[in-house]
Amino acid sequence: MDIANKLIAFYNHLNAADVNRTIFSVKLGERNSEFIKKFKEKYSNQYAFYTLTPINYEVAMNEQILEYVKRDLLFQLILDGTLNTNIKIPDHILLQWYFNENTIDVVKDIMRFAPSTLSNGNQLGMLLKGTITLAEGYAQQCKKFRGLKENIARAKFERAAKSIAKMSAATNEIGEIDPMSWLITHAIMGLKKTPVLLIEDFDRIDPVQLFGIFNIFSTRTEKKTTANATEKQGDDNEINPIKTQNKFGFAKIIFMMDTVAIGTIFRNYYGEANYESYIKEFVARTTFYHSVSEHTKSSLQSYVKEECKINFETVSKGLTAIGIRLDRSDIKDMMNVLDNFEDAYIREEVSVTDNFRFQSDTPLVKLLTLLKRIGVKEHQLSDFFSAIEAEENFMDLLGCFAVTKESILRHGKVCHRGVLYQMVVDEEEGTYKTFDRVMTIPSMVSVDDYRFLEVDIDKVIRKALEYVRRI
Repeated sequence: MDIANKLIAFYNHLNAADVNRTIFSVKLGERNSEFIKKFKEKYSNQYAFYTLTPINYEVAMNEQILEYVKRDLLFQLILDGTLNTNIKIPDHILLQWYFNENTIDVVKDIMRFAPSTLSNGNQLGMLLKGTITLAEGYAQQCKKFRGLKENIARAKFERAAKSIAKMSAATNEIGEIDPMSWLITHAIMGLKKTPVLLIEDFDRIDPVQLFGIFNIFSTRTEKKTTANATEKQGDDNEINPIKTQNKFGFAKIIFMMDTVAIGTIFRNYYGEANYESYIKEFVARTTFYHSVSEHTKSSLQSYVKEECKINFETVSKGLTAIGIRLDRSDIKDMMNVLDNFEDAYIREEVSVTDNFRFQSDTPLVKLLTLLKRIGVKEHQLSDFFSAIEAEENFMDLLGCFAVTKESILRHGKVCHRGVLYQMVVDEEEGTYKTFDRVMTIPSMVSVDDYRFLEVDIDKVIRKALEYVRRI
């Protein structure tokens, strides 16, 4: 399915200066993985993508949601090499590790959520190695605090308090300043590319967790953070305060969900509250809507009209006759039927007589190819065409394949369902015939004289099928 224009539209939506959080709305049950995969591939030079899939979190208590989120992001930053031991942690952050953790405790604490956040088991070994290296590196940085615990143990509180006050004086940061949050934010805001967070399957988790995550990532922050593009001050690489619109310093956050389903969940959970007002608090501008089924249907409609030269309603009528209904549940499974479509049929010369030849890639061959890709079996084709043969333009669909040697000798006349037609063709570059139009012969001409020119629909279909590649 060609989604090039849709990708550009979403890029323009996301890249707008006033968008820091947005909703990518796709209907519940429809696959959006192909769209997101192609979007990441197309814009990977501009954006650094990180993805959360909360449905994998084995959350026992609501309070654990933030811990899962932090470790999920931390794992991704370790695995892609963004987070490493070269990062110099300011004293007021490092001090927390010094007092509360040793290396093995840090490793255990980070790794305890790993099974629920990793995408596959092969990453576990890489993550464990990276986490140990990271923890050991920061333990080395803690050596500067040697003697601090001893002063406290010896009741030299005044000296210890002065040391801690000096270390903390460089920051006016409020809110969460735990080491893990600091590391994540520091790493994210130090990226050269624009950091983007995608939160998937948002509408498939427990309402408490759903709105909890919404609140986590919808909180605006104004925190002092270390970033490559900021001005450094002093020996601790502290910087001037900079404003960050999103949690952990992400420039853009995309909530991927079905807004209709979320609205229903919200009302069931909160009663008759104003969902629209609630959601506007979290996103910067209009939701971006993408429907796999609607886009697929639109693509199929355009192809049928432009290439098969018939109405989409006619095709739907034929499919209904053989038990295929193009409602949303069926059509979303057809999203790839037009991919590499020209490779699915044969374009070559079809010879009727020495003087009547045409190219095989006619609307009929393209329609048969489309039907085959949709899942129509050859034994169903007769019923399909029987259901639509009374429709207008049916003879135009058959085109040159309805022309035989006998009809050529009689100026292209053919007979179908008691009506006499003349198949009008043009010459293409003096070599091939191209179908132009069908003319109905006036009723004053006796049809009985031309019964031998009756079109054999099944024979026409079999002939055209010779130019449809077998899967």
